[in-house]
Amino acid sequence: MCSEKNRVFLATLLVCICFITGCGDKGTPSEGPAVNADARTLAENQISPEKLIGRWQRRDGPYVIEIRKTNDDGPLDVAYYNPKPINIAEAKVSQEEAAMKIFIELRDKGYPGSTYTLYYSSKRDMLGGTYFHAGIKQYFQVFFVRMKQ
Repeated sequence: MCSEKNRVFLATLLVCICFITGCGDKGTPSEGPAVNADARTLAENQISPEKLIGRWQRRDGPYVIEIRKTNDDGPLDVAYYNPKPINIAEAKVSQEEAAMKIFIELRDKGYPGSTYTLYYSSKRDMLGGTYFHAGIKQYFQVFFVRMKQ
């Protein structure tokens, strides 16, 4: 039997793979997908973390991630708003296979270790992945779109 944590991990992985490959209805950014492990697709997704810099708004509310500065593989200078600033314990970026992965851990009142695990889709210029609400121990599928300057 699969544990709850393993089921959530597998579901998240499938959603992220689908999101990154951009499968599904091309006119609906939130719909995802199938897997294409073709080498050219992998190479196209190897992008600079600087592409992540900007303000990103979650599609289902006033939640905003502001990425100010990136490194090739490591810490990020990030702010998170709901709509007021929320303290961030950790924020980092890493390259995983064909995807740029962002991990953000929130530590504040109402955010006792809640986390975002997001993947960047260069094809859609979106962030997608999961939000773990530590207070209620539940995972949610989330998408962020780049805000206009």
